[in-house]
Amino acid sequence: MLNYSTRYTIHECYCPGSQVGGLQVLGARIETRFPGVRETLINAWAALLAGLAAYTVATPIEAIKVGLQTWPGSNLPSVIGKIVKVKGLGGFFYGLDAMYAAGLPYSLVMYSVYQPMKRCAFQSCAGVFC
Repeated sequence: MLNYSTRYTIHECYCPGSQVGGLQVLGARIETRFPGVRETLINAWAALLAGLAAYTVATPIEAIKVGLQTWPGSNLPSVIGKIVKVKGLGGFFYGLDAMYAAGLPYSLVMYSVYQPMKRCAFQSCAGVFC
């Protein structure tokens, strides 16, 4: 049950209108102790999910591209057929673990750092981007 006598109220929640009162209070407490942490965590989760989706979609396209480059005289249908024949459907995702290992840390750092830096630059320029 929410204790409305504290300074942490529903209105301080990141998502107004949500009915999860305990999490709202916890989020407000985290925000007062560590300013900017909630936004950084949200950016990190968004970067992680976006990276997972992007690399999962890009890996099959990359496999087809490599097949077109390395098998002379091949066209798109023949490359797709060769990949399925030789490696099965998993052949389209060959190297996905390496893509995750290389790209996800980059995405996490890039987007978790970019947004706070952009905010600092905006505030230091008195509302005008330098």
